[in-house]
This record gives sequence, structure tokens and C-alpha cells, in this order.
Amino acid sequence: MDRYRRALSLLCHAPKNLAFSHPFFALHLLTVSELRSAEWGNTAMQVLVSNCVSVGGFHAVSPNMPPIGAGIVERARPLMEACAPDSPLHRLYYQLASIQPMPMPDFAAGLESSEDE
Repeated sequence: MDRYRRALSLLCHAPKNLAFSHPFFALHLLTVSELRSAEWGNTAMQVLVSNCVSVGGFHAVSPNMPPIGAGIVERARPLMEACAPDSPLHRLYYQLASIQPMPMPDFAAGLESSEDE
């Protein structure tokens, strides 16, 4: 169990978009996790979704940056439709297709307005 926990922890730092670039690995991970327990299945699902949504690393922030999660819905929907309903990958891509992009906050504007005070 400890090795499995460490493996999931390592996936938190895996290259981004793992579910898109390695769908068979994602399927294997979800299947093995769900066999362990529903809780482990949910944890693996959260790790894979987070891996596709988070920006990771250092990024310069500008007002013209695309929203966090932009493009995920467009990539996930066709994959979801190609999967058998209620399969682990269908559930994964369904969650990804349901992501609402979130705009990057404009920290510079907030800092400029606080300087005026």
C-alpha cells in the first residue's frame, strides 16, 4: 500500500496532460485504483484531472494569458464520446470535459490600485 501511495504521489509531479498523452496508462491507473477501493479510485481520478488542469511550474502572468483550463474541454469531449459509457476513461474525460476555464487573476492591476491609496 505504501508503494502505491508513493506512486500516486509521484504522479502529482508527472508531465502535464498525462491523460491525453498516455490514455492507456490513465486507464490502467484508474482500473487498478478502483480495484483497491472506491476511495483510491477517486484519488487517482483527482490526480489525473489535476495533472491536466494545473499549469505547473513558473509562469509569467499577464492580462492576455489564456484562462487556466483553456482547451481541455475541446480535447476531452471527443475522447469521452469514443469511450464506453461508465468506463473509467469515460468518467475521466467526462470530468475534464466539464471543466470551466478560470481566468488568470490580474495581480498587476491589484497592485497598481493599492499604490494609489
